Amino acid sequence: MRHDCAALEGIEFDASVDLYRAAPEEVRVAHSIEAQEVGSAKCLVCRGIGPAAVFRRIAGLGVGRATNETELDEALAFMDGRRLVYAVPVGSQAQPATLASWLEQRGFARGYAWMKFCGPCNPAAQAESDLEIRVVDHGLGGEFGQVVSEGFGLPSTIAPWVGTLAGRTNWICVMAFSGSAAQRAPLT
Repeated sequence: MRHDCAALEGIEFDASVDLYRAAPEEVRVAHSIEAQEVGSAKCLVCRGIGPAAVFRRIAGLGVGRATNETELDEALAFMDGRRLVYAVPVGSQAQPATLASWLEQRGFARGYAWMKFCGPCNPAAQAESDLEIRVVDHGLGGEFGQVVSEGFGLPSTIAPWVGTLAGRTNWICVMAFSGSAAQRAPLT
């Protein structure tokens, strides 16, 4: 089965921008959250939360259409102006093929390789559990935000931000419950 990698990347980038736009004002101010389009790239900025590859990055550069060095330099200038460490993910489908070398010429080094998994939407196998998995809406946004921030070791100050996704258009948020209580997976 072949997949449209540019379309899959575009979905991720659009979701990332929407996540940044969903930030409540107090969280936006506290963490200097910005989502700015520069050419075809989406520049995502967030202070005080890591890792940089997730919370401070230039997404979508060279995906869907070829970029050029002028567009690259504009996106880099935007991010450099924030004086924060950031990442520039470059997928194998990014165009032109010289994009990675342009970044290396500007002092960037190759880093952690991300993986994307894609498959058919077949019904999942049923597993035995006393937990009930439910789609949650904005009424449980606070709990959802707490579970996600604790589960990923993120600052508790962003729980309200993540919580805004529950019930938000184009987002499906799920949690496990034991009775009426949301269950948190222990960090190991």
